[in-house]
Amino acid sequence: MVGASGSGFGSVSGSGGRRLPTLTDLLYQLASRAVTSDTLVRRSLHAINASQSTLNAFRVVLTESALAEAAAADPRGRLCVDHADLPDAVWQRVAPHFGLQTDPGAIARMTDESRFYSKDPGGRVFAGDTAARRPVTDEMREAAQRFAEPGYRALRP
Repeated sequence: MVGASGSGFGSVSGSGGRRLPTLTDLLYQLASRAVTSDTLVRRSLHAINASQSTLNAFRVVLTESALAEAAAADPRGRLCVDHADLPDAVWQRVAPHFGLQTDPGAIARMTDESRFYSKDPGGRVFAGDTAARRPVTDEMREAAQRFAEPGYRALRP
């Protein structure tokens, strides 16, 4: 493992002088997408298990919680879909992302259903949003850019 320090090793552990990666090394690997969150957590859990008999440093290890949080944090499991790309993105990107296949009949049904306004049980046809229907102030744009844009960019492939 090569980390930010340029070496494959970090600090010396208490387990026979074997070197373990530092937190900086782990963060570098994660940020550079060299490994997934799941991989790093599994390596850490393995190191904890391997050293516990000599170090006895951990009283409680929440293995399942750690793995669940790693899976949730892994960008490879995420899919960002722009509202403007709907409904086509459902069968072009969402279904394949989850390993689902769509046939022409299913696509036709989804296309037909997508014409309707989702919040109206009466079956009103969706007309789309317009600038006049949803006025946006400069302050709203600035807030979205400041608070939402970084998260949005992180989700994009």
